[in-house]
Amino acid sequence: MKIALLSTAALAATCHAFAPSHRQSLNTPRSLSLSAVAAAKLPDPYKNLPWNVEREEKRKERRLTNENSALFRELGLPQDASYEDVAAKTKHLIELTEELPKNEGIKKKIKIEIARDKIYQICLNERIAG
Repeated sequence: MKIALLSTAALAATCHAFAPSHRQSLNTPRSLSLSAVAAAKLPDPYKNLPWNVEREEKRKERRLTNENSALFRELGLPQDASYEDVAAKTKHLIELTEELPKNEGIKKKIKIEIARDKIYQICLNERIAG
């Protein structure tokens, strides 16, 4: 009976040694498919064609104008607003946030200041570009 018990224990120990542990399977990196790796390395041959480059530039311009107009709308200003208009409007909006509860007022004040700074940056970039 001792021999049967010892042989069973030895068999269990050898099986456990060959069985994959859960720790090893968590540490091994997942293998990527060959097509995913190949797609990541190959550049798009159509990207540099003249009509595609032109289309991408137009997309960037539209995206910038949409983002810019959203900033001006956020402050309730026209797009041709001057520096003084932006400063006066942001000062007025910040004064309105003082009446709100503390956390909400701080969040709105930060959003207003971020929009103001972005508008100033847009105006500066337009002046530099000419």
